[in-house]
Amino acid sequence: MNCHPPSVRYLVAPILSVITWFAIHGVAFADRTITTNTSYTNNQNINGTLTINAAGNPTLTLNSGASLSNLNYLIVGRTQKGQLLVNTNVTLKSTGDALLGQEVNSTGVMTVTGAGATWTNAETVYSGYAGNGTLNILNGATASSASGVLGWYPQGVGTVNVNGVGSQWVIANDIRVADEGAGVLNVQNGGKVTSPPASSATTPAPASLR
Repeated sequence: MNCHPPSVRYLVAPILSVITWFAIHGVAFADRTITTNTSYTNNQNINGTLTINAAGNPTLTLNSGASLSNLNYLIVGRTQKGQLLVNTNVTLKSTGDALLGQEVNSTGVMTVTGAGATWTNAETVYSGYAGNGTLNILNGATASSASGVLGWYPQGVGTVNVNGVGSQWVIANDIRVADEGAGVLNVQNGGKVTSPPASSATTPAPASLR
């Protein structure tokens, strides 16, 4: 899978067609932006993009019983700062790309922690898109995605920590560490990262790739 986004000119016409279709059929967009510390223990219908972003570094916490339905793109730290915490026995699914630290000087941290904590992302996870991104998969949690990129643009700094027995990141296609920016992948204490053979990583000791 090629993680590089297509040229803008190839995106404009399809996007306009989709927007027009939604307008004709009366379907509303319901993106959500989190700007203060927030906790969920029930289902929230996002119906689009979820953004966690503010100068005060807000945290969205998903506790047992929480779920986010119809979640497409996930942005943690768009222009400023943001954090997302997925706790034990929470299942999170997203169908678009996930961007941790989207723009230059932004910071985004996502932590999936505890047995039963699961994140399934259908597209690419960008840790450090053009800002600073960190993905933590800890204490028996699992995450899966189509692809993974650590440090996408030259200014991007991406870190992924997979720590603890049972902690796992499953990647269907490729993982790129330091694509154009800087990237570090740490797999520790029984954690595991699996992807096509050329980029699989499993180690009980710290492993950093730049």
